[in-house]
Amino acid sequence: DEGFHYTFSVTNTPAFHREHSAPYPSDILPKVVMATVPNWQEKSRWFFHVNENQFEANDEIREAVRRITQGARNDEERVTRLTRWVARFIRYRGLSMGEGEGYTLHSGIMTFDQRAGVCKDIASMLITMMRAAGFTVYPAMTMAGSRVERIAADQFNHSVVAWEQPDGTYRMLDPTWAPLSRQLWSNAEREQHYLVGTDQGEELAMTTPQGPEHNEYFIKARGRLSPDGSVTSTVTINSKGYLEDRIRRLFGFHPALETKALIERMARSIAPNAEVQAHGIDDHLDLDNPFGVRFRYRAENYAQRLGSKVSVMRFVPPLGHHILPHRRLSPHLEATQSSSRTQPLLLRCALTIRIEERLELPADYELVAPRRQNIRNGTGDVQSSIEQEGRELVLRMQLRVNRRRYSASEYPALLAIVGEQRALAHRAIIIRRTGGAR
Repeated sequence: DEGFHYTFSVTNTPAFHREHSAPYPSDILPKVVMATVPNWQEKSRWFFHVNENQFEANDEIREAVRRITQGARNDEERVTRLTRWVARFIRYRGLSMGEGEGYTLHSGIMTFDQRAGVCKDIASMLITMMRAAGFTVYPAMTMAGSRVERIAADQFNHSVVAWEQPDGTYRMLDPTWAPLSRQLWSNAEREQHYLVGTDQGEELAMTTPQGPEHNEYFIKARGRLSPDGSVTSTVTINSKGYLEDRIRRLFGFHPALETKALIERMARSIAPNAEVQAHGIDDHLDLDNPFGVRFRYRAENYAQRLGSKVSVMRFVPPLGHHILPHRRLSPHLEATQSSSRTQPLLLRCALTIRIEERLELPADYELVAPRRQNIRNGTGDVQSSIEQEGRELVLRMQLRVNRRRYSASEYPALLAIVGEQRALAHRAIIIRRTGGAR
């Protein structure tokens, strides 16, 4: 008399083994989704009303908002300053309030006092400060790493902020993902469902896709190959978007005394005996400007010398090696290690990798066999070349991965694109002295 009784069962189900970089298992496995509200508008209204009393500011918060936004030229700069302040000064740490924990945002006053909280509390802090500054903002729920089904059920794992624009649309802000980031909404949260909590009720929405040009590494080097086979070169790494966040955080979250060790790890990806002679990084706390890394290294006996009169040298162009091997710095390489897969693939972001290296060759040496490669398919494209221009050996590569999400059937095409960059690390070239042995 009080309801229905359902039974769900599955038989002969093998153990689940999640493949690398697959979405959450809830995107792949059979599941039951149950809702207690009829639609997303009702869910939106519920989320609004259960949290609306959490965003009152006190005099201390209002004074902090005034101080942080003082001198800002426009709304964009005010919101940027507030988001960055919350991202930097509210530590990510769980604080339990007892019954109701899980969906209720802690009050902005509590979070301001504690200077700590999880994503929902960090979002609550930004909402409180932005409302104190006169902005119209609302709490929102989102699901990072998985899709949300059409049924209006609890399918969220993250809390963010929705800033209402003059035309009634929302601009999403995520202070939890903003530490050491120039982005107010991470590029790693594209193609992601979210639900804004408002009094009138909202529909489930998704953030817009983003092309590979928004997340980029540009690695450049200029050096010299000595007649004895040693290499001396200066490398610069510039970046933008989500990839800039990753390399900025790599250095920003490590102690300053470990900076050289991190750069030595990059240099030793080129040669195990590489010695870093000088290095420098930009200020990781300066979020108004891009973050870059520079270093000069020397690797003795890098090229293999052949022939009775050392008329031939054999080596991999130094930047053919992957100097950003960390899994967060090269997500496309990390995700494509297997030769095949049966599950979908979810990358952090669409991305572009550009490499340009100029290496001055010893006098009278020339490249034996220039190489060019060009692959383009629905997943992305890659162009690479190894050529000689005057006295310089020039390596160029541009790789673009067009999307975050790929089906298992698209994986071979993606593997062909990324495989070209991976192959550079094993593609030795030959230079020979003019008139010497072939």
